[in-house]
Amino acid sequence: MSQRRDCTPVLVQRGGRAVLLSRIPFTERRLQEGWLQELLFEYPSILPVADLDPGFAPLLPLGREIPTQAGPIDVLYVSPTGLLTIVEAKLWRNPEARREVVGQIIDYAKELASWAYEDLDAAVRTAMGKGLWEIVSREVFDGDPNGESAFVDRVSRNLREGRFLLLIAGDGLHDSVENMVSFLQGTPQLQFTLALVELQLYGMGNNEDILVVPQVIARTVEVTRAVVRVESAGPVQSISVKVDVPDDDKAKTQRRTISRDEFIGELGTRLSGEQVRFLEHLLDYLPSLGLKVTWGTSGCSFRLPDPGGSRQLLTTLVIDRSGVVYVAWLSAQLSRIGLPVELGLRYVEEGARVLGRRVRDGYPDMWDRAADILTLMRNFDEFAEVLKRFIDGVRAASATRIPETNSSTIANCAIPMGGTCRDVNWAEGAGCKRQSGISPPRRPDS
Repeated sequence: MSQRRDCTPVLVQRGGRAVLLSRIPFTERRLQEGWLQELLFEYPSILPVADLDPGFAPLLPLGREIPTQAGPIDVLYVSPTGLLTIVEAKLWRNPEARREVVGQIIDYAKELASWAYEDLDAAVRTAMGKGLWEIVSREVFDGDPNGESAFVDRVSRNLREGRFLLLIAGDGLHDSVENMVSFLQGTPQLQFTLALVELQLYGMGNNEDILVVPQVIARTVEVTRAVVRVESAGPVQSISVKVDVPDDDKAKTQRRTISRDEFIGELGTRLSGEQVRFLEHLLDYLPSLGLKVTWGTSGCSFRLPDPGGSRQLLTTLVIDRSGVVYVAWLSAQLSRIGLPVELGLRYVEEGARVLGRRVRDGYPDMWDRAADILTLMRNFDEFAEVLKRFIDGVRAASATRIPETNSSTIANCAIPMGGTCRDVNWAEGAGCKRQSGISPPRRPDS
């Protein structure tokens, strides 16, 4: 993970006046954990999930304060592929809470791993007033009657295997990096990824609007079987921990990525021979365009490395192990490296048209529903042209990009405290809340 940078955002107002933004400490009493929970529930795109594992994106909220035997889960999400993300939101006023939060979120994961699909569905109905499939089908599958059984199977398998993304979101997370190690030793049977996401808050100068800058500062990475490394972008060096497990538990204890052969083999049980051959061609052809194939626990993504040389990868397409095809979060990724978000929005819109989809309301860098291998295969020639235009656009924009300086940083979103939406002009390379795929907040009385 690249070296962490703490910079001061600069707001460029109409007329060219530049204002240095002041960071709001999480000790300030007007900020409560309930406010942070609500923010993450209403605007899940704040969380940089695609940078950790694109298979967990996009996040669809399933509820706040979901009750479990280990305590209430602050915010729970699911992806269209049936992967669950657990979020613990923390304002770091209590040193005791700071020490215990890592163990707490892992306890939630242990508890969820003991649930059946019916248990999760019941909890979601209590929190949201509707069932799990009803939420997902409306948001992604557009009521596809053939998708429910496959979705239930995927969720059930992920629950059983403990394949979760655990996110601790808040401020002052540095002290918790070492604590990640000790709690990992007791959970080798689960296949979760654990990450710390710092949310830096800045006042916009009017004591009402707030700029939120998210950043992954540490995460677990599987190195070899039962050896986990905690990577940090902060002053704490990377840490490795060996988890001792019995030999007869080898198969179920590995938190590892799927291989190409496993991916093809698993999809081969669901797809026709023609579709499997197309998928193999896709895995060979897209890298020839300059895309990198990134393998995760849930499938693969095709990502364009930043031509400017940073470590940022731009996620152009994700295919999960059940054959679901989708896009997500290009706006935030482009903003982070100072490239025009319009490139990503145009790519998503043109790709949606080619594949018979629409841009999702309120989330301009997502489709209204996922595609599948058959649809991609039938329309691939036209889709490939859309993809090539995006790649060429990124490379052209990168060639004229203004170098990044330490006097400013890229902002992913701005959320007003009072729920109002204000127009903001940003410095070159910055992105506003609309550009980041975050819909403007609603007024409390709307």
